[in-house]
Amino acid sequence: MSRSVSTVVSNPGADPITVQVRLYSWAMDGEEEVYTPATDAGFSPPLFQLAPQAAQSVRIVAKVPPGATERSYRLVVDQLPLANTPGQLQLPVRMILPVFVEPAQGVSRTTALEWGARYDPEAKQVTVRAANRGTVHAKLVDLSVEDGDKSTVIAPGLAGYALAGQGREWSYHADSTPATLTIRAQDGATTLRVTVPVMPR
Repeated sequence: MSRSVSTVVSNPGADPITVQVRLYSWAMDGEEEVYTPATDAGFSPPLFQLAPQAAQSVRIVAKVPPGATERSYRLVVDQLPLANTPGQLQLPVRMILPVFVEPAQGVSRTTALEWGARYDPEAKQVTVRAANRGTVHAKLVDLSVEDGDKSTVIAPGLAGYALAGQGREWSYHADSTPATLTIRAQDGATTLRVTVPVMPR
């Protein structure tokens, strides 16, 4: 985003709802997404009610200037349970949206993925890792690997994001140690294909 961006939350239902909004800084730890309350970006409003068929704009503002790499956030939008409805089945909705602050003007917007793989013989598990040395995120889709004539789909559809300056991992079961793996994925319109050796744990 630029220094500010807005998203719209709407209520298509027939009953009023209460919505809570939170903003987190977003990082990766292996295969896990790590969220911490954002201190360098703000948002408004944090809590509001929506009448049936109504909509509300939520504004997100960067508090500090852009840096050398993209900054990553998750905007969490929760429909809160209705009060005083004992015995009534409720299905509150949660949306988790990615938000990015672009690098400073003049910085090249590039991804630079470095791939690797390792094998854990005790867990019989291969872990594939993508380290993004670039300045912006990669959005990876349809991640798969090939070991000789054997193909394994690790993550069909959206496999996840490799955030700028960070790495992320995916694991899958394997009964034996492959010598090399050919990793395939899509990053937007770009088809990624790279062959890597599989290292011991």
